[in-house]
This record gives sequence, structure tokens and C-alpha cells, in this order.
Amino acid sequence: MLKLFTASAAFILTFGVSVSLVGLLFGFDSLASRSFETGDSQSVRHRITAFLERDVRNGKIRDNKLRKYFRAQRLRGESATLAEYYRFNESYVDASSSMDDSFLPEDLKYAWRDHMNAWNEDKQLLADAANGEVPDELLKIRSESSSRKIKETWYQVLRIAQRYGVYTGGM
Repeated sequence: MLKLFTASAAFILTFGVSVSLVGLLFGFDSLASRSFETGDSQSVRHRITAFLERDVRNGKIRDNKLRKYFRAQRLRGESATLAEYYRFNESYVDASSSMDDSFLPEDLKYAWRDHMNAWNEDKQLLADAANGEVPDELLKIRSESSSRKIKETWYQVLRIAQRYGVYTGGM
């Protein structure tokens, strides 16, 4: 009887810990998420979708400008400069950071701002590097870390947006 009780207690404890870890790693559905599901969820879904699509457009504009710049530099036989790369990135970060996120549900707003903080940290890193304040070896390490953080925070934004019924394929 004691073995059964011990085994049951161990199972319940293990299950509780694993549920908690999954929630911490992938986010719990917040109360805010549930309240929007009962409200005008279609309107919320459309507004979130439009918001995220605007950010994606901002990124595509940056990418197109970068491609044109790199192509022109290559045709001239010149190499691209970090200062120019910073300038293109800065325009994206400034455009997306200035988007009005006041209507977003709290959990999504928090994730979005965390994502923009990651981009702003990257922007600062590029500014420092363009000014010669970061040695090349350190820039490579910090740049990889920054890129990883940007991707992680973006995927968190997308996971939360999906809870509101947003289709995030292709974003």
C-alpha cells in the first residue's frame, strides 16, 4: 500500500513539474487570452494580423533596400560597410518600434515589446560596431547571440498570436 501511495505521489509531483516547465518554456494561456476569445475575437484577430503583417512589410522593405545596396556595391567592386548595414537596420527598427501596440492583448503586447527590445539591442550593437567600439571577434559572438534572441522573441510573438486565432504561416 505504501508503494502505491509513493508511486502515485511521485507521478503527481513529476507531472506537476513537467506541466510547469512546459508552461514556462512555451507560455501559459493568460486570462487576457481567454477574455478575448469570448469577445469580438474576429476583430482582435484581424487587428493583430494587420499589425504583424505591417512589421513583416517593414522587414521586407529593409531587405529589399539591403539587396539593392549590396548589388550596387558589388557592381562597383566595393565592399559594403557596417555603417550602411546599420542605417538600413535602424530604419526597420525605428519603423516597427513606433507601431501603435496599445490595442494588443497584454500577453502579446509584452512579447512584442520584448521582441522590439531585442531589435533595439541589436541596433545598439551595430552602432557601436560601426563606430569601431566593438572588436571583430566580439562582434561575431554578440551578433550571433543577438540574432538568436531576435528569433526567439519573434517566435514567442507568433505563438501568442496563434492563441488569438491568427494564422502566422509565412510570417
